[in-house]
Amino acid sequence: LLEAYPEIIPEYLDYLVEAWHTIFWYNDPYDPAIVDAIMVRSKIVVDTNLLAKYSGLRYVLRVWVGLEKIDTELLGQKWIQLINTPGSNSQAVAELVVRGMLSLLRNTQKKWHTLDDRFALLWAELHEKTIWIIGFGHIGRIVHRILSGFGANNFLVYDPYVNASLLNDTIIQIVQTKEELFAQS
Repeated sequence: LLEAYPEIIPEYLDYLVEAWHTIFWYNDPYDPAIVDAIMVRSKIVVDTNLLAKYSGLRYVLRVWVGLEKIDTELLGQKWIQLINTPGSNSQAVAELVVRGMLSLLRNTQKKWHTLDDRFALLWAELHEKTIWIIGFGHIGRIVHRILSGFGANNFLVYDPYVNASLLNDTIIQIVQTKEELFAQS
């Protein structure tokens, strides 16, 4: 049996009924001891207080990203499996980053009020620009791919966890420190 907390949209769970047979909602009347799994998003804190409610819990399903509100150590001690969705919003976040870059580059937040102002914005381009990327995980790699499409031709990447030998892109330069990144700008 699966319990879904209120921030989960019911239509998203239709496909789970076959696997779990019964889905309870957070405020449904039922015995929490029969619940096998709970599905939570970012508002629910999964800690000792919440887990005390479920004596038979085997799974915590984390929809969306981030585990900061889930006591993963406690789940491990209780042999409760955590199922999460890392990277599920990476494309949306990367697009928002690029949108912010374009807005700053072209100063659209201030100048997009008249037709004359629009012509001044045409000359600011990402083409052949050097781009800094701090962190080259899911989001950083997508930002790189999107900006490559704009013609940006030099990327300075700082990420202490990335293995530079895995990158076979000639326009990416891995820098070892943030200071080196700033010095090359």
